[in-house]
Amino acid sequence: MEQPGTPAQPTLARQKVIIALGITALLCILGAIAATNRPRARATPVLTSAPDEKPSPIAESQDPPKAKRVPSPAPAPPPKSTGEIQRARTGDYNSTDKGTDWSVVAATLNDWDAADRRAQSLRSQWRQCDCKVYPPRGQGEKYFVVLGMDLGRNDADRLRDAATAAGMPPDTYVTKLFRPSALAE
Repeated sequence: MEQPGTPAQPTLARQKVIIALGITALLCILGAIAATNRPRARATPVLTSAPDEKPSPIAESQDPPKAKRVPSPAPAPPPKSTGEIQRARTGDYNSTDKGTDWSVVAATLNDWDAADRRAQSLRSQWRQCDCKVYPPRGQGEKYFVVLGMDLGRNDADRLRDAATAAGMPPDTYVTKLFRPSALAE
């Protein structure tokens, strides 16, 4: 029995009811918070009018006009290098390098046979192409499809620009290739 002055111990059933009420209250609070953070859709469209015009009561009951699709503008071309800007302005390739050890490379492959097939394919695309594979078979880890070798820098730049304009790969580039025969000279 209970003694006077001591609080009654809640029974197991009362504890379950209190826990259930607490969880229900917590879920209601979380639901209210989530509802206030969510954007609400408007039941009627907002119509704007000029300051001295009143909206028509008929317009409120009609669907608003659909927005027209406007095509996105074309992407901007990639920025040009300083050399390309100079050539565009003057048509001149002002390289100070007077050496004749420049090459124009259209492709780099790991296999000589694949590089040779690529060179033949490029020759069929551009008849003026004197495509060759460098280095000779079995003498390198990488094989380059070369459009021209032993050129001055200005001539190599001109050949690269002419080649890409004629449909050669756009990543065709000018470089100096290591050639053991150049060391013997």
